[in-house]
Amino acid sequence: VYISHRMEEIFKISNRFTVLRDGEWIASGPIEETNPDHLVKLMVGRDLKDLFNRSKAFGTKNPKEVSPVLELKNVSDNTIVKNVSLKIYPGEIVGLAGLVGAGRTELVRAIFGLSELKSGEILVDGQSVKIKSSIDAIANRIAHVPESRKEQGLFLSMSVKENIIMAELKKHAKAGIVSWKQANESANQYIEDLNIKIASPEQQVSNLSGGNQQKVVIARWLSIAPKVLLLDEPTRGVDIGAKTEIHKIVSKLADEGLAVLMISSELPEVLGVSDRILVMSEGRLTGELSKEEATQETIMRLATIGGREI
Repeated sequence: VYISHRMEEIFKISNRFTVLRDGEWIASGPIEETNPDHLVKLMVGRDLKDLFNRSKAFGTKNPKEVSPVLELKNVSDNTIVKNVSLKIYPGEIVGLAGLVGAGRTELVRAIFGLSELKSGEILVDGQSVKIKSSIDAIANRIAHVPESRKEQGLFLSMSVKENIIMAELKKHAKAGIVSWKQANESANQYIEDLNIKIASPEQQVSNLSGGNQQKVVIARWLSIAPKVLLLDEPTRGVDIGAKTEIHKIVSKLADEGLAVLMISSELPEVLGVSDRILVMSEGRLTGELSKEEATQETIMRLATIGGREI
């Protein structure tokens, strides 16, 4: 019995397949009688073409009628990011595409105050802000879900509950003493809202699946009531069912007015989830595409331009 959600492995070594969903048997059969698209449909209950599908597009609104929540003007850091300017509006998901080493992660880390800006300006709701640390970013209601949840996003030796409330401890404390009754109520609400599958809020977060760990990280940052959500590879290392759930969560947050900047190396994900797509190459923005004009070919062309600015 070989358990995996990596399609290439399944079709390379398996004689038969069995699909489980939510703890129930869905289907079994000889491997030659199925294909990746069919398996995905069995796993998530819908077609692959619908897997990455924004439920309610920002395109129904006119960006010119609203002000950007987040704006960068000619931002450069001390590593790779060079002269980046962009705007993100409330209620939209902006995909940030590019090859490995293009500077995408470095850009969101700079926005969140995890690396120093060499030049440029960051504006939140039209006001210039100084973000020199993550504390400054949180004060301006900017949240960041990092690329590596285990190394950068979670306190692995702590419980699900403790991980969720970590960013809002002050809200539940009086004279330095935490009210665990309030904290428990808050954590339980996020567990329910994000459908985090756990045995107990006291369960150690390291024992959860990758998808549920990622939802715990998202829950923590939702607790600060962010205006901007920076997502760095939010579905990396999670199974297809969890990807679908995370997409629904992010789409719902955008529908409620959150401005989302999402890095993903999976082009179908970028194309399916984003309202607008920005492309980086060698630390610079090399293209901006609407949902209608974006294709895998146009994104890859812009990603390999080699540093030409837009």
